[in-house]
Amino acid sequence: MTKRFFKWLWTLIKSFGSLKGLISLFISFIIFYGWLLAFIVFGTIFKIKWMYSVGIGGVLFWAGPFTPFFPIFLATATFFRKTIFKDKKGEDKDEGDK
Repeated sequence: MTKRFFKWLWTLIKSFGSLKGLISLFISFIIFYGWLLAFIVFGTIFKIKWMYSVGIGGVLFWAGPFTPFFPIFLATATFFRKTIFKDKKGEDKDEGDK
């Protein structure tokens, strides 16, 4: 069971090697981290303390050890890749349970 999970995870990660996969990873990154990084940059440039604090707080939250960032990030990127970009790369041909 564990071997099958890691094989599936490796196949999923390799499937993001196409242009559509990279774009979906970028969009997913922007959803979770982009606005936080923008808050940090604009808060620093314009000296807006609350904006800087929210950005740092959000980055620290997602960087925490018990937050589900990577599963949510990969699920969102996979959703974009399969539904919006209609990329079929990385799907199993064998649907049967072994």
